[in-house]
Amino acid sequence: MGIRITNISKSESNKGRRIVICYVKDNQGIEDTYKLSSFEIARPEMEDAWEAINIAYQRVHPDYKDDETWVDFAFSRVGIKYVQSLKGDIVIKEFRLSGVMAWDYMGFSTITTDKISPQQNEELTAAVCKLIKEAELYVQGKRAQMQLFRDRFVRDADKEEMEEG
Repeated sequence: MGIRITNISKSESNKGRRIVICYVKDNQGIEDTYKLSSFEIARPEMEDAWEAINIAYQRVHPDYKDDETWVDFAFSRVGIKYVQSLKGDIVIKEFRLSGVMAWDYMGFSTITTDKISPQQNEELTAAVCKLIKEAELYVQGKRAQMQLFRDRFVRDADKEEMEEG
């Protein structure tokens, strides 16, 4: 299934945790845009990816020290832009993070980063790529229940995972 994730977000409400994933799917040369919004629980790996993004971004904070955690980031949205490489591959051009920054139990502020290119921070880019992979699995129907439906595309993805892992 040739999809390209363009936006991933999570939020809490009285209904539970909501996940919204926007993606583009190539249908024989025509790109269709989709938006998946669900209260189905994601795999734990998706939460791990969100946490890795928070930690990686905190490391680039100018006052970061391993033994101090006076500032804490809780990102809940990632917007991704792509570009075609010289080889013809579609690669990440830049991404932008949005969420909350809290400091010393004294306050918090909403935060949206500037555009971040993949070359700026390898750890942060790897965490975003892991979140993208988890979002792709979510779109394919793999959630905390692991499989809500089976179809040809999911079977193909399972074969690819077996070959990679």
